[in-house]
Amino acid sequence: MYKILFTEKMNISFVEQNSNFFPGSLLENICFDSNNFNEQKYSNILSECGLVGFDKQFPLGINTRIIENGNNLSGGQRQQLSLIRAMYNQPDFLLLDEPTSNIDKVKEKNIFSNLFMSSTKKSIVAVIHNKELLSYFDRIVFLKSGKIVSEGNLRDLLSNYNEFAELYYDGGK
Repeated sequence: MYKILFTEKMNISFVEQNSNFFPGSLLENICFDSNNFNEQKYSNILSECGLVGFDKQFPLGINTRIIENGNNLSGGQRQQLSLIRAMYNQPDFLLLDEPTSNIDKVKEKNIFSNLFMSSTKKSIVAVIHNKELLSYFDRIVFLKSGKIVSEGNLRDLLSNYNEFAELYYDGGK
């Protein structure tokens, strides 16, 4: 029933809600070594993430300096940078923990739509609270008090698990 997800040489990236960054340029925070930066790869990653033009919002583009933890960036910009950095690593397995919670809903949907269209060769596991994003996932695990109470695709969970359906349709009110 379950596939083996990990292999010995699997490349894994993690995007958390509040990622850390070091003082340096956007470029250095994406690829960690400006000598290894590949413009074409970067451009492809922006397309895969639905973030084309990300660096255009900064005065010096990809060479814009950020301070420790990216405190001179908005929360949404930090999350976008974190996703770009993770994808630049070309992961086989992508772990997401509320990766778009500080991003507006239109851009959030664009990111997920592009990410899933371009990610046919990678596995994506995410912790999300936005029910509108659930349709992107093949399999949803519904937890209650830290325990799995149901799992399946969105249609199955809505049809077969009343508590999930209540939360989905009216926030459990």
